[in-house]
Amino acid sequence: MKGGHTATIVADGESAIDELQTNDYDMAILDMQMPGMSGLEVCRIVRIGETMGENMPIIILSANATPQAKEEAIESGASSFMTKPFRPEELLRRISTLTSDNQGSSDPEMIPLTSPNGDNSPSETENDVDINYSILSQLRSLSNMDDFLINISHSFDNDAYSTLNVLRDAIKTCNYAAFTDAAHALKGSALHVGGESLGKLCKDAELLDYDTFMKEGGEYVTRMGLQVRRVSATLHREFGGHISEKLQN
Repeated sequence: MKGGHTATIVADGESAIDELQTNDYDMAILDMQMPGMSGLEVCRIVRIGETMGENMPIIILSANATPQAKEEAIESGASSFMTKPFRPEELLRRISTLTSDNQGSSDPEMIPLTSPNGDNSPSETENDVDINYSILSQLRSLSNMDDFLINISHSFDNDAYSTLNVLRDAIKTCNYAAFTDAAHALKGSALHVGGESLGKLCKDAELLDYDTFMKEGGEYVTRMGLQVRRVSATLHREFGGHISEKLQN
């Protein structure tokens, strides 16, 4: 990772616990919605296991920008909370702050980082752009390790496929709340990797009223599925790895 850092990537919460209990790290970056054990659960377990005076910096990442998510992160013992998407240089700045001479101290304000457009809402564009390549360049600048870049592609595949299933189930069961929540989640996943067309489509879906959801929700999900495939194909072309068969079908 750029900035003089070396990163170890794990697939889920249980693996994160195993890694943190086996090896010494200067800090941990955990996704709140990581597979298996959540990032908040991992954070709590780490804090419980620390001895007097220990306080390893822990950053919690989440696409959920609500005050409740931030409060949950604080209560779990997180040193800092960041909302996705964020600029890579802001992650490096936060890492630098938490691992400086006052290592272990919490980020003073615990303020969610701004998104690429400079405010606290994900950036959107009216142009029909599949991928913002400047975001891909920023992600690539975080590390020159192939595994790190391939993991970005695979993480998007896993998150997007899972969310598409939730969206399809919401259409089948006429669950408006589940539909809007899932559209919001997919929007965050898309914008994190520069998928601006998909992000805009998800935002439009998230803002549908109930009647429009009942009439056109299925069409939106179909279009989101096509956009997911396009974003996935671009990520794998740029970063390597194999496209998930689940997304190809």
